[in-house]
Amino acid sequence: MLAEQGYATFAVDLYGQGVRPRNTEESQAESGKLYGDRATVRARLAAGLAEAQRMAGVDGTRVVAIGYCFGGGARNGPRRDGGGWLCLLPRQL
Repeated sequence: MLAEQGYATFAVDLYGQGVRPRNTEESQAESGKLYGDRATVRARLAAGLAEAQRMAGVDGTRVVAIGYCFGGGARNGPRRDGGGWLCLLPRQL
């Protein structure tokens, strides 16, 4: 939807390589680990942001974050900590 409107889009895998929860309980367990480890979440988001800013055609000074549920909570961290996103958008666009 966003790409069709001319926006560059990028998804960050916060769980990490090889972690693929198969059900709600596994998802809750993995997200719970990260809720307790904000440094890891910030590092993964920063790496994702840096990668997105390197994408062809992306103005790295005009980056927004969209997240829902766990992703919504995670995306608030860099903004709350004073860096990262230009603004935050709700998932419902």
